[in-house]
Amino acid sequence: MRRFLAAFYPDCEVSNTTVTGEAAAHPFRVRGRQILNPGWRIVYGDPEKQQAPSAPKAAGEGDDDVVSTVLPSFTQGENGPHKPRLDQKVTQPPREYSEAMLLRGMETAGRNVDDDELRLAMKENGIGRPSTRAAIIETLFKRGYIRRDKKKILPTPTGVELIGLIRNPTLKSAELTGQWEQKLRQIEAGNLDSEQFLGELKTLVREMVLEVKSDGSGRGISVSAPGSAVAGGQKSALSAAKMPPTAAKPVAPAVPGSLGACPACGQGHIMRGKTAFGCSRWREGCALRLPGQFEGKNLTDKQVSALLSKGRTPVIKGFIDDVGQKFDAAVRLTPQHTLELVRAAESKPATTEAPQQIPCPVCRLGTMLRGKAAYGCSRFREDCQFRVPLELCGRTLTEAQIAQLLRRGKTGVIRGFTSQRTGQKFEAALQLAGDKVEFVFEKK
Repeated sequence: MRRFLAAFYPDCEVSNTTVTGEAAAHPFRVRGRQILNPGWRIVYGDPEKQQAPSAPKAAGEGDDDVVSTVLPSFTQGENGPHKPRLDQKVTQPPREYSEAMLLRGMETAGRNVDDDELRLAMKENGIGRPSTRAAIIETLFKRGYIRRDKKKILPTPTGVELIGLIRNPTLKSAELTGQWEQKLRQIEAGNLDSEQFLGELKTLVREMVLEVKSDGSGRGISVSAPGSAVAGGQKSALSAAKMPPTAAKPVAPAVPGSLGACPACGQGHIMRGKTAFGCSRWREGCALRLPGQFEGKNLTDKQVSALLSKGRTPVIKGFIDDVGQKFDAAVRLTPQHTLELVRAAESKPATTEAPQQIPCPVCRLGTMLRGKAAYGCSRFREDCQFRVPLELCGRTLTEAQIAQLLRRGKTGVIRGFTSQRTGQKFEAALQLAGDKVEFVFEKK
């Protein structure tokens, strides 16, 4: 009823007012509205009592953009005694992030940057891009820096320790991203050379690495297995308590950037360097080094990881032979920890029997046995002297190639042989001729 009646009343006339006062030599200021003509507000009662005035702010605290406080009538220069109202309240900590809140926080990270130019540079981007933000969060889960507790995302002790370990504030703030975005905008506008930007990045990384190396505090973080933390940590603690002592196995700490265990020393991890892959224990004397580029192809981290775990990479397309023809091949890790190519036809594991299970193709009575330098017939003490060397003309033969030779009597074309007379590289197939192994050259 009041609302219906108020619609027929005249407008309410107000004056936006700023009142500055002084109490005990301290300046205070309050902003609000003074009602000049109540108009429709008279229907609801005394206009000045409809909204109590809020506590004034000390000068310099900043004012709200929206003026909503209704002030009583003031007269310029008035003074008199007053009784202050002191409110005691408790602040609430920020809410824990959910995945949606974290994505939103990454999108609007620039709001927390003080510098106006950097904030403007991050206005449209924030941290990451829409296509990469989910992957960034997933990486934090995989590395054990954060964990899920129902819908909430909580930091793990590893994540908390890591933030405390990083002393350089630039590395753990959104300002670094803002600076890079600002540089990219300048490059886009033609005001900055891209090589200069890359040079600055290299200098920054070099300085930070030196800063870490010169830190002799011996600080570190305790790394837990990713995904091992569960809600509240109670389930994992109870499970560990129920397990017998012999069943609990130590979990090897994850090494960021590791592509696999070192096949030479067995204790280090293979890491990517500037031009090659090497063992993390190179300071302790492990000299294993795998080239970053092999036969004209740049090896990716995924390919090297497969090379270390399976002994060979997946088939890589586009190798070029000595006569300029393209072919597909896998890269194999030899027992001497060098790399060699295995043609696509030979790169898959042999579905036939291993060489040790193949009958001798000469006497047909014995089976082939592996020695230090060759495969030989098991009846070598009787009368069969048939041998297939493991290495021919500087090229180590794979077990698949030897099995193909013993089973079919001939292999496919193999690259990488070196002529003992001229020292030049050549390719050829291998063929059994009686009890001898001979080269078969492809006709051109």
